[in-house]
Amino acid sequence: MIRLPLILLSALFFCCSVSAFSQSKSVSALRSQLSQVEKLTVPGDTTRAVVLNELADAYLHLNPDSSLYYAKRAYHASGDFFLSGQLLAMNAIARAYYLKEKYSLALIANQHTFVLSKRLNDKGRQCSALNTIGLIYLAQNDLLVALEKFKEAAALATTIKDSARLAVIY
Repeated sequence: MIRLPLILLSALFFCCSVSAFSQSKSVSALRSQLSQVEKLTVPGDTTRAVVLNELADAYLHLNPDSSLYYAKRAYHASGDFFLSGQLLAMNAIARAYYLKEKYSLALIANQHTFVLSKRLNDKGRQCSALNTIGLIYLAQNDLLVALEKFKEAAALATTIKDSARLAVIY
């Protein structure tokens, strides 16, 4: 009887180890790619911002501080010419602050994400930003404001007929 839980625990440990190893391999590959890109990048090139955003995403659950570092670099590398790069970077900044439980900073970043998604007319990202804003208020036990943001996100998801986003909201 004791062997079954031990086997299950060993399997879980193995799966987590493989996942962590492949994640860190991904990070090292992205860091290597960033090193190459930084040698070749010219002003106006979006490649650097793309790789920085990928690094921010890869680090999010491994090390939110590193995620913030790369996301902020991606935001600045995007400049005024690459709004979708700014949007991805600001979203990564918001998620990292949320994980660090710095809700006021996460809220500011998510509001900026919402504004950028409106400028790009990206209704899907607007919906995600509203939902995340709702989650931030929920984490702070402000249930009425959270519910209002969830309703706004659900209405937008319904308008754009995005059932997957609607399912996430509910």
